[in-house]
Amino acid sequence: MHKIPLRSLTSAVLLTALLSVTNPSTVSGQVQSQLTVLNVATTAGDDVTPLLYAQSAGLFQKAGLEVHVQKLASGSAATAAVFSGTYEIGKASLVPLMNAHLRGLESRIIAPGGIYDSGSPFALLLVDAHSAILHGADLNGKVVSTPGLRDIGQLADAAWIDQHGGDSSTVRFVELAMSASASALEEHRIDATTLLEPDLSAATSSGKFRVLGQSFGAIAPRFLFSAWFAKPDWVNQNPAAAKAFATVVAQAAMYTNSHHAETVPLASAFTGIPASAYTGMTRAVNGTELRAADIQPVIDAAAKYHIIANGFSADELIK
Repeated sequence: MHKIPLRSLTSAVLLTALLSVTNPSTVSGQVQSQLTVLNVATTAGDDVTPLLYAQSAGLFQKAGLEVHVQKLASGSAATAAVFSGTYEIGKASLVPLMNAHLRGLESRIIAPGGIYDSGSPFALLLVDAHSAILHGADLNGKVVSTPGLRDIGQLADAAWIDQHGGDSSTVRFVELAMSASASALEEHRIDATTLLEPDLSAATSSGKFRVLGQSFGAIAPRFLFSAWFAKPDWVNQNPAAAKAFATVVAQAAMYTNSHHAETVPLASAFTGIPASAYTGMTRAVNGTELRAADIQPVIDAAAKYHIIANGFSADELIK
């Protein structure tokens, strides 16, 4: 198992102290003027919180980095932006990275993003509260919406349906923005949909919908949902900057994972989600170490359901 170990820290104070020692960034009390500029593309999910915290707390600057963050509409857009050279680093779900890899467009995962954990699910498969659908077989021949066709949402729904007695090959998957899925479900234009937070909490609290199951859990009880990545050539030419970015983001996650309330203002300002919506919401667990074992289940499931052309070793994405 490929593993990049990171020291365990218990507070932002210790993290700041560590970075000040291992990455000296002050000279005679003045912040170094020579900082490596990194342009970073990301989506607005909760899995960006460690980066926002690290930037707000000055941790990147202490590590010798000046990070500029751009919010893009999708992981696919972030992937394309990094491959075009517009940005040095991006965050995306694993499926675009896997497809790019198989097409010969190499990327290297340098730090973990969000971790899906069945013990703390931030994504659930929903049906109308009065629907007769109770099992996977009840979805045979039905319409299920997903934010992106042939992406991780469709993969998760198909896996759940098959694992619960259904036949996903009979299901008609349609692409529909998550913000529109709840109303489509209520109006019976679709039969089921998987919602992620914060749309999930808003839908379940309305009383109009019923949880059918943990669709993402059908991929694996735990897997890497998103990742920070860069082009291998850039990483090879800028190893110190790549390592500093990865270290700061992963170690910042140690703080944000246990300080959800404190990070609401940061996350709300960036995502545009009202701070009040975070109350009772299942917050994302962000990875603190990069492990091939967290990536392989997604590759295997995507190959099984022909979301990607064929399977391969997760080590190929992080070597």
